[in-house]
Amino acid sequence: MALSKILSEDFLTCIICRERYEEPKILPCVHSFCKKCLEEHVKVKLDRKRRFPCPMCRRECKLPEKGAENLEKSRLLANLAEVVNKVDEAKTQDKCETCALKEPPVDADATKRCLKCDDNMCDVCSAEHRRHGACRDHQLIPLGELSDETYASELRSRQQILCNHDNKTPAEVFCCACEMFICGTCVCLEHKDHACKYIPSAAKGGRESLANAQEEIGQQERRVTSLLSIMKERKMGLYRHSEKLKESISNREEEVIALVRISGDRMRKEVDEAMIQEKEVLDPMEKELELIQGCFVSFKEFTNALIIHGSDPEVLQIMANCLRRGKELTEMNLPSIPSTIRLTLDVKHVNNMSTVLRQCMGELRHAMDKELLWSFCVDLNSDPPETLSHVAVDAEGRVFVGVWCNKDTKRNKVNVYDVGRRLMATITNPELTGGSLAGIAFDQDGNVVVRSQSDNLVMIYSREGKLQSDFHSQQPHAVSVNSKGEYVIAGREAIYIHDKDGVVAHSFPDPLQGNAFKHVAVSVTGDILVSHPGAHKVLAYNPVSGVLKFTYEANGCGDGHVNVPKGMCCLANGDIILADDGNHRLHLLSPDGVFKKFLLTKEDELKSPQDVALNPDGKVVVVEERGAVKCFAFLD
Repeated sequence: MALSKILSEDFLTCIICRERYEEPKILPCVHSFCKKCLEEHVKVKLDRKRRFPCPMCRRECKLPEKGAENLEKSRLLANLAEVVNKVDEAKTQDKCETCALKEPPVDADATKRCLKCDDNMCDVCSAEHRRHGACRDHQLIPLGELSDETYASELRSRQQILCNHDNKTPAEVFCCACEMFICGTCVCLEHKDHACKYIPSAAKGGRESLANAQEEIGQQERRVTSLLSIMKERKMGLYRHSEKLKESISNREEEVIALVRISGDRMRKEVDEAMIQEKEVLDPMEKELELIQGCFVSFKEFTNALIIHGSDPEVLQIMANCLRRGKELTEMNLPSIPSTIRLTLDVKHVNNMSTVLRQCMGELRHAMDKELLWSFCVDLNSDPPETLSHVAVDAEGRVFVGVWCNKDTKRNKVNVYDVGRRLMATITNPELTGGSLAGIAFDQDGNVVVRSQSDNLVMIYSREGKLQSDFHSQQPHAVSVNSKGEYVIAGREAIYIHDKDGVVAHSFPDPLQGNAFKHVAVSVTGDILVSHPGAHKVLAYNPVSGVLKFTYEANGCGDGHVNVPKGMCCLANGDIILADDGNHRLHLLSPDGVFKKFLLTKEDELKSPQDVALNPDGKVVVVEERGAVKCFAFLD
């Protein structure tokens, strides 16, 4: 950091009075304040043990017997403030000081300043000044350049430190044992057996120690920054969840608007109160973390300025205090972020809403992570055996479940269940030559899109099961629809994008081929995600160029490992949920394919998940191979 920048910024401003430091005192926490400001602060905050909190970080400090006067002086800030004051003073003197001493006085504008004499002079006087023998080596600079670093650096170089014993003789040596600046005479008289070093040599070691302390503080600061980021995201999530919860309450209220207005107001108030209670827990924690972060930032700013711009005496004078404070910050126990308690809305269907208003509106309760909201089992045949293969949920909450029969693919079908999980329709096509009806997606009109690999067909049905249209696609394994309404088909050997009329707009090869049926999904950003169960991989492609963007692989059972990946869906923030058939779990991936965590595992009684989808409320619906359809709610 340049010296001129330090002199022009808030580095020399006391945070209490918001003025330039006057007689700055430095506390053990390395925060500095004007002596008068500290005296006023101590009057209010001093306790019976003569301790007071730092006005910035609240660290407890001991007040000397003689008061703030005996608190340690901040030489760095005092010397820098002195430089700034002299620069400001020089700028205000716009008349030639030599001409003013003539008889009679002459009123001449000053154009230059002598750095040695600290006088402003006009062009004539400055020329005469240079011709004088004793002044020939004096440096003259134009007044317009007083704000540049040259003048400030010259003033800094002329600042001296005096021997701590007589406060008169210039100090040349630093006593490491006593932490004092001393002259050569005092080395022999008072510090003969002490570890003494010349000030430049001692300051060099001090700078190295401070640099090491900065590195350690930097690591701790990064941890605090991460915690603050998590805290802010948690608060935002709390707000979003509260807003979403209130929206759910309002939607429910509209169904019985004449009877539930009062109840709706009551429940929204409960949500707000719950959010306030959680904020009362999170806000102090956030402020504490911001306070700690401020300590790290101020420590780094101060020590950085001390390392770069501090004179040798200044470095040595405050080095030990800085190192002690650095150790305190490095070893500081950071607070842990408390878990938040959220409310959820229990909704129950009732007949007599006028008499059971509370049941009709539902009840607020604490939500649970991985909560199973509902489940049902599809009635599957055992001979020939049937399994579940796909799931999708439309905008109205109807659940579409794919049923697969490996021995007789003409029996394949899609069951349609209403919001009460009652079977309302079945989509079949017995006229298919090879059967293999599978895959479920919705076009922009809400129609159901399925495929038949052996017939090289993609078919569009109404939600009631009536065939609307079909088009040819080469050996389609899986189907999806992008935001443009185009059909995205994962074929056996390539990825095809068909326009709304079923014509291939473009395609690109898919390097992984096999007999195991693929699954396909379109991410929030439009990328095409293809899972390859046989290869134990998930590939993500750019939808236009076909360039591979990432691969999620590593066959196994550890974090980030998959064993027969199946269906996928994408959250609004771009995260990806992946069904891991062989490991009986759901993976949560970042938008760029990085493993984040497991949403559900075998311990959550998840068995052979085949596909996953989101319902209109953002809940996760998953189908298991043996017939179970389950809906889960997650806190995050």
